[in-house]
Amino acid sequence: MQFVLIGLTAAVAASASPAPDSGVFKLTVMQGTASGTYSQDPQRIADMIASSGMHDEVNSAVDLSKVQPQDFKAAASVLEPLNLPLYNGKDFAYYIDFQLGTPGQNQRVLADTGSNELWVGSALCNARRLCADKLDAFNEAKSTSFVDLSKSVLSNVTYGKGSVVGYQSTETVQVGPVVVQKTPLLLVQQEDSNILKQNNRSFNGIMGLAHVGGLDTTTIVAPNNPAANIKTVVHNMINLGLLAQPMFSMWLGSGGSEEDTPNGGEITLGGVDASRFTGAVNYFSVSKAVVNGYYWSIQVSQLALGGKPKAMADKTFAIIDSGTTFINVDKNTFMNMVLPAVQAGTSQATGAEYFAEYELTLVPCENVQYLPSFAVSFSEKSNMFFTINTSQLVLRKKVADKLGRVVEACILGITPGAVSAGNAGTVWILGEMFLRRFYTVHSFSEGGRVGFALLSTDATGTITAIGSEKASSAKLVSVVSVLCLVAAALVSL
Repeated sequence: MQFVLIGLTAAVAASASPAPDSGVFKLTVMQGTASGTYSQDPQRIADMIASSGMHDEVNSAVDLSKVQPQDFKAAASVLEPLNLPLYNGKDFAYYIDFQLGTPGQNQRVLADTGSNELWVGSALCNARRLCADKLDAFNEAKSTSFVDLSKSVLSNVTYGKGSVVGYQSTETVQVGPVVVQKTPLLLVQQEDSNILKQNNRSFNGIMGLAHVGGLDTTTIVAPNNPAANIKTVVHNMINLGLLAQPMFSMWLGSGGSEEDTPNGGEITLGGVDASRFTGAVNYFSVSKAVVNGYYWSIQVSQLALGGKPKAMADKTFAIIDSGTTFINVDKNTFMNMVLPAVQAGTSQATGAEYFAEYELTLVPCENVQYLPSFAVSFSEKSNMFFTINTSQLVLRKKVADKLGRVVEACILGITPGAVSAGNAGTVWILGEMFLRRFYTVHSFSEGGRVGFALLSTDATGTITAIGSEKASSAKLVSVVSVLCLVAAALVSL
């Protein structure tokens, strides 16, 4: 779910001239990175909502005794939490390396908590230049465990402004020491032009890690979208008893937006890595109101800018999404709360300028210190605010201006990219700019929970208790990095 704003260069140029050059290519909000990742964006969430029967929230716990193992076999099991490194692609995307097939072929895929399917581009697709994956693209002809289930019928995955098509199949997956056979796989045969531009030989595909209704095997999260009901690799590991606990956790490091970091993050299967956080994990229930529990979505209670809290409308939810870069709030909240506060600043105006065409806000870098803090609270603990300080509210990126000069741009990490869920309410997206600031736990227990904890290092955010809407002094409860703001990727075309 990375958001790519290729229009950044145009916006920088526009900041010096009222009208951007008409020749500058602009890719509207879609997932991706500078080198290309894509999996979730507001349009795809809207499409998912439209294809699912929305209903009132039900937070009943799943009876684990009724969970039946699927038709999978395992060659290894994990008796304690397993820590695996994530590759940080310039703070725009986080990838996990694993082996696919028999014998195993190395693959690198986006670790995406906002989607469910596992897909990779095929070697044939890349040979025909219909895919632009890493050079070690998966070759099913070299695997003895590949099974084609498609009967030559192509399936597709759509990402707002991008899509892939391929054959439904099963294959053996090895993540660390854990081997799971007959894992559902979409073997991609073509990436559309948008995704071809984004991929740029940087990765092989996506590993979906969405909630997908949790461990309840009877729930159909999207009746009109069968592919959305496919359980993830982690679901399969849990059902087979391969993990110590029914959960996984993530730490997303900050490596600097100009450089890749090979060990720039971590995913822990079956538990948590206690060395990555301190203090208690604060848990919030997954809402079934958003696509019947497909997403790791939790209910938003209040938003505070500069320490001034305001209650959000009933049925405001946030998707916790490791595949999206920005924090996406609804347009009304952005235009009437966020943008005015950002422009007004704390002790002086910031000079921030919003470019509606690109859904992008640029802040003069010398004025970042005057930005207000950004904080959000969730339903079960409505007075506990997860706060980002001013220095973490922007992404600093070197770009070329209209005259081709290299300048530093400071991009606000908040955008009006939320979607309406009809009767279910409004759906925000809290992406990497949120998640990079604290430790995140995804638990399938008690009907599904998302937990946040204080980072043990580089904790630049806070968890504060704000007592009233008049922005009284905040009582410090503990420090936590909460809104990780690395704003969108930019690509020079």
